[in-house]
Amino acid sequence: MYRRGEVSGDGAAIIQPDVAEEQFGLEDVAWDTLASAAEAAAAEAGLEGMGDATFSVHRTSDGDIDSETFAQPVGPVEVTFSVGDDYTDAFYTTAADGTGLTRVG
Repeated sequence: MYRRGEVSGDGAAIIQPDVAEEQFGLEDVAWDTLASAAEAAAAEAGLEGMGDATFSVHRTSDGDIDSETFAQPVGPVEVTFSVGDDYTDAFYTTAADGTGLTRVG
């Protein structure tokens, strides 16, 4: 996890892909769009700034029930993140290219 400028690998987590299709490269994510997406999300949520933004980059699950990889994370790369302050947390997703900002919670 990369959070608040530090990398950590603490805790029990299975991070290795189960199938090759789960993998993605750093170049698959438009990293330069993440800060502006968080700022837009914060403004939409009525916050003065993005506050403690936390990002997670992952593949979405395969929703095709007839697929061999059904329910496995082999879909498009997606960024999930939160913005907030002491009183509010808002959760959003965006595509890896920075499009499709959607509030999810």
